[in-house]
Amino acid sequence: YGVAPDLSATLLVPFAQKSESSSDPSTLFGPTADGTASNPPTSLSNTGLSDISLLARYNLIAEHTMGNTHILSATAGIKFATGSTAFSAMGQPADPDLELSTGTTDFMLGLGYLQGFENWSIGANALAGVRGIGPGYDGHKYGNNLNYDVTARYRIYQAEVNRPGTIMPSSLSSSLSSLGL
Repeated sequence: YGVAPDLSATLLVPFAQKSESSSDPSTLFGPTADGTASNPPTSLSNTGLSDISLLARYNLIAEHTMGNTHILSATAGIKFATGSTAFSAMGQPADPDLELSTGTTDFMLGLGYLQGFENWSIGANALAGVRGIGPGYDGHKYGNNLNYDVTARYRIYQAEVNRPGTIMPSSLSSSLSSLGL
């Protein structure tokens, strides 16, 4: 959502489906499970609303000319612990990775850069997540993380729409990304 010419806001409301299978059922339970479940399951799944995030992006540099574009932007945000941490199996707490929430409210900071020329655009983004406040789940708190990507895109067709100044690009994209730190 465009708040101002160089400022946008994004609200992420994720619906998650998590599942886990193991030949050793004890790995499906959380750190405080007492191991007394008889005939424990070999797979578990959990579905529902996950943690909601609110992000704001500000364009520090946004230069557009006929043949070139480059944009440098900064992002800041917060992830609220809105998902459930009440999932259990057979009265035992489940593995933290099966929960819909991390149980903490976390903070995010990032940078992004886009360079566009003729039919090509190349972009890079990095977003760091810093564990914030909250109890976590069953004594488990996730650590800080770094998500990043590098993307190249080539526009193969450019169609003009019946509105002045509006162009509908068709493109091929490729990206590399990783998470965890």
